[in-house]
Amino acid sequence: MGVSASTLLRYVRRCPIPVQPTPRVLGVDDFALRRGRNYGTVLVDGETHRPVELLADRTADVLAAWLQAHPGVQVITRDRSTEYARGASQGASLVVQVADRWHLSGNFREAFERLLDRLRPPLVAYSASGEASITRYDRSRRRGTKDQTQQQASRARRYERARVKALHTQGLNTLQIAKRLHLSRQTVRKYIASPTFPDIQRANRQKSILDPYAAYLQARWDEGCHDSRHLWREIREQGYPGSLRMVWLWVILRHEPEQKGRPPIRQVQPFQPSVAEPAAAPAKSILPTSQRLVWVFIHPPDKLDEEQLRLRHTLRQIPEVERAFTLTQRFFSLVHQRQSALLQPWIDDCRTSELPELTRFADGLQREFPIIYAAVELPYSNGVTEGHVNRLKFLKRQMYGRANFDLLRRRVLAA
Repeated sequence: MGVSASTLLRYVRRCPIPVQPTPRVLGVDDFALRRGRNYGTVLVDGETHRPVELLADRTADVLAAWLQAHPGVQVITRDRSTEYARGASQGASLVVQVADRWHLSGNFREAFERLLDRLRPPLVAYSASGEASITRYDRSRRRGTKDQTQQQASRARRYERARVKALHTQGLNTLQIAKRLHLSRQTVRKYIASPTFPDIQRANRQKSILDPYAAYLQARWDEGCHDSRHLWREIREQGYPGSLRMVWLWVILRHEPEQKGRPPIRQVQPFQPSVAEPAAAPAKSILPTSQRLVWVFIHPPDKLDEEQLRLRHTLRQIPEVERAFTLTQRFFSLVHQRQSALLQPWIDDCRTSELPELTRFADGLQREFPIIYAAVELPYSNGVTEGHVNRLKFLKRQMYGRANFDLLRRRVLAA
């Protein structure tokens, strides 16, 4: 058809949008029109899984106005946003509101992460003294002066950010501190909860296909064989399945310190399988970040390897961690098995656990008890709505600069 793209889009905008019947179960969630600035709301039929409407804002008044104009909604599934809570109450006061179980589990995980951040010093000390030490590369031995300078400057900037504690003692709330220091609220909360300055935890060393041949390569290196291709041929005869590049990188890492006048790096210990005993002299004992460590306590045992199980067993010797772990197992059990009768006893036990992070989480559940109880008891969830939010992101990327709200709405609703 001999028509330009702009003309075709004008015709698309003139096409009528099919009218959807008012759903009985309505899923509500927000999406970003411009991330961090403008947001809209997507409404999805929870039974047919089709989008019903796109709203140009995510305020309570906008949602309430739509509900008043479309009577008949009986159940609303949503996240724990206060705006959507007020909008649903104003627009349809008799509707049953259901919190999304995925968001509920995510909120609990974030509370557990804050607990681990607060207990970081004793966790590190206890894991280092036990059998849960983790071996990783000591990369600082081969960093240049420029890299070390940048590292120290970054650390100094993070120390400057540690002023959040001083501002917090002056009476400023989390949002005020975040705006003044140009930080996220999550970072501010982490700095406030941590008794010490939170260092960045480096990633743990992962298994490499070169590990079984590391001892042989080091021996040949000490004998004077520094040719990567020659070393690659020798270990390939021993069964090495990898490429020449891996051996070349191994050689380069040993050439750099000698060329720059630095002492050679320490020999990397071969990777030990989880069933074997840990190395006698590991390079450094560290603990995973709280974001990673929380999964060691949340995942069931069949999803953890031997090292993670050993780490969990070691850290459970700390009384606060043991109490949090017990509450964690009970929480996910009652959510997954829909045991709504056990929700209130769990909240009561959590509020008396003397764990501030989990106590605040339980207080929030108590304030929103009707929608939390409905989330555990009823089969409805907001997963379908989250899927449409992901689809919206895909459509925006397809439409590039023409992804304004009018065209995006028509593309979603008329599809």
